[in-house]
Amino acid sequence: YNPGGTPVNTGAGTVIYRAGGTNHTDSGLTPGTTYHYKLYAENWSYYSPGVTTNIPTVPNAPNAPSGSDVAATSFTANWAAVTGASDYRLDVSTATNISANLSGYNNLTVAGTNQAITGLTANTTYYVRGRAVSSGGASANSATRTQLTAPAAPAQPTASSVLATSFTANWSAVSGAASYRLDVDDNADF
Repeated sequence: YNPGGTPVNTGAGTVIYRAGGTNHTDSGLTPGTTYHYKLYAENWSYYSPGVTTNIPTVPNAPNAPSGSDVAATSFTANWAAVTGASDYRLDVSTATNISANLSGYNNLTVAGTNQAITGLTANTTYYVRGRAVSSGGASANSATRTQLTAPAAPAQPTASSVLATSFTANWSAVSGAASYRLDVDDNADF
């Protein structure tokens, strides 16, 4: 307000708009950053009191989640932190287009940068994507990452043709196994 004709101090911010319209698009901003705006009405160098608002921009999308600690019925999804994100949302599906998410993994809120995904089926491909979230909203989806779970454990092997210096180990095939690894030791705690 300028009752005596003396210009009002309008602050030290950068003037980004000065015209007769009632809207302005501010572009070229940094994702995940809160910008502080002060708006004045102006009439021949006389200014109204300024009104302020804080506008957070939406963060960038996170990188595609990677898998670790892969087991037959679980894995951990991991991604890098995104500047300005307060948390993340995670989707997990067996559908390539993530159209039907697994129960509990549809827009799941995650506070950190990893999440254990459990209750899965052995030797199955899962599709995982995420979003970064701030008070400005949710980012676009990350790229989708595929994660194959480990095959199920084989049944306990049996021995045949047992001789003094050899034996044959036998086991049943496991669905989805490309090969097998057999370890042996004369110590039961190996």
